[in-house]
Order: sequence, then C-alpha cells, then structure tokens
Amino acid sequence: MCDGAKFREHTRTVAGKVRWRCTSHDKFGCKAAVYTIGNQIVYVKGRAFFSTTARGRTVLLYGGFRFRPSSRSLNNKVRWRCTTHAKYRCPAAIQTIDNVIVRVKDLHATSFNS
Repeated sequence: MCDGAKFREHTRTVAGKVRWRCTSHDKFGCKAAVYTIGNQIVYVKGRAFFSTTARGRTVLLYGGFRFRPSSRSLNNKVRWRCTTHAKYRCPAAIQTIDNVIVRVKDLHATSFNS
C-alpha cells in the first residue's frame, strides 16, 4: 500500500528491482506504478514521493530522479536539488512549501548528454 492505493507485484528483475502495478489496473486501466529495490521505494510513477536514505536523510523522488534538500527557510519553504548537481552541475530543482510542490525546474544534466 502506498498513500492509500493498493499495488500488486507485476514484474521482478534479476537485480531485485520490482515493479508494482495498481490493483485497479485490469478493471479501470490505472497507470500508477511503484518501483522498489528490496524494501525501499525508489520511484513512484507520475508523482513525487518522499523517502529516506539508508543513512536516514530525506530525499524527494520525482520523475525517476532523486532530489536532496539544499536550502530551507522559516516558512517551511524547501529548495530541492537533483542529487547529481554536485558531480554534473545538474540544474534541475524543485521547490516545496509544507511538502507540497509549488515549482519544478525539470531540466536534468543527463538530458544534455543524450
């Protein structure tokens, strides 16, 4: 179960990554999916998801990319940077207020390499 929705296992890779499909997919065509490795959610298709790293840090998963908090303000505004920012200078960023996304700059450095 993820945010009130139920999922069932759909496919599993040799590396241990599992794709979970919404239980209403067959009846209603729901396209929601969750991907896990072990017991850790690594991606939620179509929306943002907050998760915790193995070291206990909060990350934001969005569009298949991981974001880490880079700055916080007193009014619960947080700027999240792509985790590849330090190594590749990725310009992608997300801004949240009270854990609600208010702005997305979704241009990743990996897009330039393709």
